[in-house]
Amino acid sequence: MFGLQAFAPGYDYSYAMNVGASLMLGWTLLLFWAARRPVERAGVLLLTAIVVFGLMLAGVTAVFSGFVLLQNMLPVFVLQLCVISLFLISYLKVSRLCPGSRHE
Repeated sequence: MFGLQAFAPGYDYSYAMNVGASLMLGWTLLLFWAARRPVERAGVLLLTAIVVFGLMLAGVTAVFSGFVLLQNMLPVFVLQLCVISLFLISYLKVSRLCPGSRHE
Protein backbone atom coordinates (compact mmCIF):
# COMPACT_ATOMS: atom_id res chain seq x y z
CA MET A 1 0.00 0.00 0.00
CA PHE A 2 2.79 2.44 0.86
CA GLY A 3 5.07 1.30 -1.97
CA LEU A 4 7.95 0.21 0.27
CA GLN A 5 10.65 -1.76 -1.53
CA ALA A 6 13.05 -4.19 0.16
CA PHE A 7 11.82 -3.32 3.64
CA ALA A 8 13.36 -5.73 6.16
CA PRO A 9 12.51 -4.67 9.72
CA GLY A 10 14.69 -5.83 12.57
CA TYR A 11 13.88 -6.80 16.13
CA ASP A 12 13.77 -3.16 17.21
CA TYR A 13 11.04 -2.41 14.69
CA SER A 14 9.11 -5.55 15.67
CA TYR A 15 9.26 -4.48 19.31
CA ALA A 16 7.91 -1.02 18.45
CA MET A 17 5.11 -2.57 16.37
CA ASN A 18 4.15 -4.90 19.22
CA VAL A 19 3.99 -1.96 21.63
CA GLY A 20 1.86 -0.04 19.15
CA ALA A 21 -0.42 -3.04 18.59
CA SER A 22 -1.08 -3.43 22.32
CA LEU A 23 -1.89 0.27 22.63
CA MET A 24 -4.27 0.09 19.67
CA LEU A 25 -5.99 -2.95 21.19
CA GLY A 26 -6.46 -1.05 24.45
CA TRP A 27 -7.81 1.98 22.59
CA THR A 28 -10.23 -0.20 20.63
CA LEU A 29 -11.58 -1.65 23.87
CA LEU A 30 -11.93 1.89 25.24
CA LEU A 31 -14.00 2.84 22.17
CA PHE A 32 -16.27 -0.19 22.65
CA TRP A 33 -16.71 0.84 26.29
CA ALA A 34 -17.54 4.43 25.31
CA ALA A 35 -20.04 3.27 22.67
CA ARG A 36 -22.18 1.68 25.39
CA ARG A 37 -23.03 5.18 26.70
CA PRO A 38 -22.10 7.51 23.86
CA VAL A 39 -23.58 10.71 25.28
CA GLU A 40 -22.08 10.35 28.74
CA ARG A 41 -18.70 9.30 27.36
CA ALA A 42 -18.49 11.74 24.45
CA GLY A 43 -15.18 13.03 25.80
CA VAL A 44 -13.57 9.88 24.41
CA LEU A 45 -14.23 11.35 20.95
CA LEU A 46 -11.89 14.24 21.70
CA LEU A 47 -9.21 11.91 23.01
CA THR A 48 -9.55 9.73 19.93
CA ALA A 49 -9.26 12.74 17.64
CA ILE A 50 -5.96 13.56 19.37
CA VAL A 51 -4.73 9.99 18.82
CA VAL A 52 -5.65 10.10 15.11
CA PHE A 53 -3.95 13.49 14.79
CA GLY A 54 -0.82 11.96 16.31
CA LEU A 55 -0.97 9.16 13.75
CA MET A 56 -1.31 11.80 11.06
CA LEU A 57 1.83 13.55 12.34
CA ALA A 58 3.66 10.23 12.20
CA GLY A 59 2.60 9.92 8.58
CA VAL A 60 3.82 13.44 7.83
CA THR A 61 7.18 12.50 9.36
CA ALA A 62 7.31 9.37 7.19
CA VAL A 63 6.67 11.46 4.07
CA PHE A 64 9.18 14.20 4.92
CA SER A 65 11.85 11.65 5.75
CA GLY A 66 11.39 10.03 2.36
CA PHE A 67 10.31 6.73 3.89
CA VAL A 68 6.88 6.86 2.20
CA LEU A 69 5.90 8.79 -0.90
CA LEU A 70 3.20 11.43 -0.51
CA GLN A 71 0.98 9.87 -3.16
CA ASN A 72 0.99 6.61 -1.19
CA MET A 73 0.17 8.35 2.09
CA LEU A 74 -2.43 10.75 0.69
CA PRO A 75 -5.42 8.34 0.96
CA VAL A 76 -4.54 7.72 4.62
CA PHE A 77 -4.37 11.47 5.28
CA VAL A 78 -7.79 11.97 3.69
CA LEU A 79 -9.28 9.17 5.78
CA GLN A 80 -7.68 10.55 8.96
CA LEU A 81 -9.05 14.04 8.27
CA CYS A 82 -12.51 12.57 7.73
CA VAL A 83 -12.35 10.61 10.99
CA ILE A 84 -11.13 13.62 12.98
CA SER A 85 -13.87 15.77 11.45
CA LEU A 86 -16.57 13.21 12.27
CA PHE A 87 -15.36 12.87 15.86
CA LEU A 88 -15.28 16.63 16.40
CA ILE A 89 -18.68 17.18 14.77
CA SER A 90 -20.19 14.37 16.86
CA TYR A 91 -18.73 15.80 20.05
CA LEU A 92 -20.06 19.28 19.26
CA LYS A 93 -23.52 17.90 18.47
CA VAL A 94 -23.66 16.02 21.77
CA SER A 95 -22.48 19.12 23.62
CA ARG A 96 -25.14 21.23 21.93
CA LEU A 97 -27.96 18.71 22.41
CA CYS A 98 -27.10 17.98 26.03
CA PRO A 99 -25.36 21.09 27.40
CA GLY A 100 -25.77 19.94 31.01
CA SER A 101 -24.52 16.41 30.44
CA ARG A 102 -21.32 15.38 32.12
CA HIS A 103 -18.70 13.97 29.74
CA GLU A 104 -16.29 11.44 31.21
